[in-house]
Amino acid sequence: MKKMKLKTALFLVVALAWLIGASGVLYFYLSLGEVLTEKSIDHLLTAAESRADHINTFLDGKKNIAAEFSSDSFIRESLVLLKNEENYAQISDNLSLYLLLNKIVIDKDAYQVHVLDTRGTVVAGSDINGKGLGKNSLKSESFVNGKIKPFISGIFYDEEFNRNAYAVSAPIRSGGAFLGVIVIKMDLETLFRITTDRTGLGKTGEIYIINEENYLLTPSRFLRGENKGILTQVVDTENSKKCFEGIGRYGAFDDEELAEHSKTSEEVIFEDYRGEDVLGVHSHIISQPWCLIAEIDKSEALSAPRKKLLIVSLFILFAMSFLYILLAHFSRKLLDKEEKSWGKR
Repeated sequence: MKKMKLKTALFLVVALAWLIGASGVLYFYLSLGEVLTEKSIDHLLTAAESRADHINTFLDGKKNIAAEFSSDSFIRESLVLLKNEENYAQISDNLSLYLLLNKIVIDKDAYQVHVLDTRGTVVAGSDINGKGLGKNSLKSESFVNGKIKPFISGIFYDEEFNRNAYAVSAPIRSGGAFLGVIVIKMDLETLFRITTDRTGLGKTGEIYIINEENYLLTPSRFLRGENKGILTQVVDTENSKKCFEGIGRYGAFDDEELAEHSKTSEEVIFEDYRGEDVLGVHSHIISQPWCLIAEIDKSEALSAPRKKLLIVSLFILFAMSFLYILLAHFSRKLLDKEEKSWGKR
């Protein structure tokens, strides 16, 4: 009877110890699973913020170039002379040649420079063939916004040159008087190269920019074709909605509030524009109504690491169970040996 009680007690102790150990393994698996998710989110958010900072600095540099162009004394003096309409054609030709030889060569992304007068008419340009001369752009966003301060337009399709581009503009003033606006059309290659850099994004990660109409502004990693979705692919996801919610609430210039909004936004796992489940975060391009989206397939970011974690957890559970079985076996043998010893006495 005493032997049965001891063996039952031994079984209960070992079983309790196994349950405690198994609970510890389960806690280990669930806790590390959450840590893996948080680490993946932090890594993706860091990549998004770093890329957004780079783009913000890049675009600020473009604004500075436009401001430098607009402060050029030759350009200002030429606009003053053009207002007098004496030797208009000659002054316009000289200014156009000046833009070609001295201005457009400064920035490798610039492919066209136009000078607009106070009425929004193109009075000089860097093109040898005179593209755009005489065109009125009074209602264009580059003129309307550029006559106030340095401004970067949205990305658009330039039919004259058969390419996607964006424009940078700035007001031309002399002694406080408004003389016109300088407009520089920019190639997108450098902006694309910054945005689509896949360093640290694995096999399925990508970063892209969308505008307020939810159209892709930079190439997709997954879409094919000449434009790879630029200005044709709509991105209407939980991630994009959260991003534009921040812009709607704080505006496009409040970088501190927008950064905080990006960090605290929910819905980090959702369907992307391909219908794939992804882990995603967002950041903002300051002063532009654009959202920068960073995503990586859920299977790569979470499923694969969690599968490895599950294998490790199961191995620990198996090893622990094996040890407890050995402990129970040898403890029982020890009890049997002690019982025989007491029986001989």
